[in-house]
Amino acid sequence: MHRLLPLLVLLAGCASAVQQTGDPAPNFLQLAGYVSVDRDAGNLEGFLRWIYQTDDPLAFDDPRPYCEVWEHLSLGVVDVDPACGGCTDQFEGTAELLGEPETTCDGVGWAERDFTLTFGPMELIEEPDRTELTDDGFTHGAQTRWSPDLGSSEGFQALFAATPEQWEPDAGEAGSSETVDGQYELFCRYYWDVQGADVP
Repeated sequence: MHRLLPLLVLLAGCASAVQQTGDPAPNFLQLAGYVSVDRDAGNLEGFLRWIYQTDDPLAFDDPRPYCEVWEHLSLGVVDVDPACGGCTDQFEGTAELLGEPETTCDGVGWAERDFTLTFGPMELIEEPDRTELTDDGFTHGAQTRWSPDLGSSEGFQALFAATPEQWEPDAGEAGSSETVDGQYELFCRYYWDVQGADVP
């Protein structure tokens, strides 16, 4: 498992001792993404996966799942915002909520929202994460204008690292390690402690 950096949602923070709880509850959140970039067409299609877990993913190799939220990403290429320093590609569009069977969480309070995703060299990610991720085959840093704890913002948040990965063989090939083109898996560098929060 890749090293995850904890980012706390609640001011109460984490308990000092991590224990496996008896009753399943949505205590921790991780994100994952799967995107396919068609450089010639100037678009990006893919999915954002919210993974709620009962157990701390840093403490357990196989944390118990609670529920998931899936969004379909449909983005088009736009000019890179100068505020995204070092970014080479920017895509904007919508993240549309998928229903069952993909989304298994109850009470999801939205159907569609605006979404921005940018790519750039691994230099977007600070050391020591950069070296570890590069050694694991990650080729790009990826940023959004949204995160679960901060919500939407005008600034860019370096949530993901991207690795070339053919996740949908019928729709294309694994991405390029140089120019952003093809299929990538997005690894989220953080997880969120959502114990006691209203989720999703």
